[in-house]
Amino acid sequence: PYGYEYDPDSCCMMKVNPETAPVVQEIFKLYLSGFETNRIARILTQKNIPPPGKYRIRMGYSYQRLPANDYWSSISVRKILQNPVYIGDHIYRIPKMPKDLKKQAMAETTISSGSVIQNHHVPLISKDSFETAGILLRCQEQLFHEKRKKANTQNKKLPTALFRNNIFCSVCKRAMIHVCRNHD
Repeated sequence: PYGYEYDPDSCCMMKVNPETAPVVQEIFKLYLSGFETNRIARILTQKNIPPPGKYRIRMGYSYQRLPANDYWSSISVRKILQNPVYIGDHIYRIPKMPKDLKKQAMAETTISSGSVIQNHHVPLISKDSFETAGILLRCQEQLFHEKRKKANTQNKKLPTALFRNNIFCSVCKRAMIHVCRNHD
């Protein structure tokens, strides 16, 4: 995860990355002080801080999906704000592999895929800050959906005439339109 690097001495432990950890802490600090995710993304881009994808490429990791952007997106900021890895928790996932190897790996481990291992590594953010950010994200998302729903109901147009622009005058060849007039 952005802000951490795997410890070469231990295959599954993570240590704080001194270059990217302050960026994660700044994201949380800015969000909790009232900045929106898109504004935080613009601030980080203006400071020429490489986004997670570009940082991985610079560190030599292969990027198999789409090419990494040169700028921060609000989605990247949102994912960092929602990731429990920053409070020291680790979500154990069995990697993608052939089915027969995956069955063998699942049989060999006592940890089920999707389990949360608490206090796995050094946290970058306090649990209170993480939970506060999560509450704010959910509230903003709910307000956004309510606002969008209200805008959609207000912008609904009255049904148009069925034959509008499909019937033409035989004399002048212009489309005939239907004019609605309210009568008492």
